[in-house]
Amino acid sequence: TLHQPWTGNTGLTLMRRAKVRAEIHNARAYDRILVNSYFSRESVLRTYGLDAHVCYLGVDTDHFVDRGLAREHFVMGVGAIITLKNIHFLINALGCVPQPRPRLVWVGNAADESYLAELMRLAQEQQVEFVPQVNISDGELIDLLNRAAAMLYAPRLEPFGYAPLEAGACGCPVITVFEGGMKETVVDGSNGLVTDPDPAVMAVALTRLLAEPALAERLGSQARRFVQERFSLPAAIDRIEAEMEAVAARHRPQESAA
Repeated sequence: TLHQPWTGNTGLTLMRRAKVRAEIHNARAYDRILVNSYFSRESVLRTYGLDAHVCYLGVDTDHFVDRGLAREHFVMGVGAIITLKNIHFLINALGCVPQPRPRLVWVGNAADESYLAELMRLAQEQQVEFVPQVNISDGELIDLLNRAAAMLYAPRLEPFGYAPLEAGACGCPVITVFEGGMKETVVDGSNGLVTDPDPAVMAVALTRLLAEPALAERLGSQARRFVQERFSLPAAIDRIEAEMEAVAARHRPQESAA
């Protein structure tokens, strides 16, 4: 009997199931799985039924620095210009801010051209000045983070939220939503403001920040300290070395009793 190759939706489903089984088998072969947040830990538990260890990433605080520059009337975001970064949400939020509302400068390492065109149309409808900048240098990024009034950040189910920490290292307060890994990198009232995932609610938070320079300065200053204390490169290196030592200790031969 000749076996016909898998075709159509049935074949695709069977192939995906085989890949999932192989992936779970491979995951169970590791001594320890490291993840970048407690949100990611829960994702691993749901997907593989395995416990993972949180090992936070770090930011180079000698590179991302607070230069003490005057904050200007614009806000910014960082990330690829794709739908998962939820940039349309931020444009809608800015559309709820009273005039003269700040412009939104978005720095991305890549852009979905169709989504970018959609954002430009939405920004025009909402009377929001939207300035996309793709593949700029680190120096330009750091300069923007030192001059922006705030970073707005609302990606969907972001596993960690690295960009808010880079902003914090530059003394830039962050306004984000209570979702995904941002719940671990942005603490409401400490290094930024955390809102419900509602454009109008985020607009209220931004309006408050713009109207209270002392609040913005305090959040930015505390953001820098927050990153230095918890998310610096030395702290991240210490964490991963401790995890590696724990694995190595399990494989050392036990000394025989005297």
